[in-house]
Amino acid sequence: MVEARLSFYNDNSKQIGEVILKGNKFGVFAQNFVGEGVGDFRAYSAVNLQITKVNNQSIPEAASILYINTKYHFTLALPKSWEGKYEVVEAVNEVSGTERRLED
Repeated sequence: MVEARLSFYNDNSKQIGEVILKGNKFGVFAQNFVGEGVGDFRAYSAVNLQITKVNNQSIPEAASILYINTKYHFTLALPKSWEGKYEVVEAVNEVSGTERRLED
């Protein structure tokens, strides 16, 4: 048995919908299946797949911290062990004039 969750996010990293996928007897060959979700998925810009069970054994969600960038509309899930060990710094590339972020 396999169980997973697809989470859909908009441009502001807000979850706008979710689909739970589960089944058994998948075998070794690729198979198509359909899942029905809750939410309005038309405006999604990112999808996260989380495997929650394999062979009826729960897969614990890894502890993480979220880095949310509202300027460029993205979110990163960083390992919890990184907490307090990185710094986000904005810088301008003097050759191209483009802005970039430097991280330790």
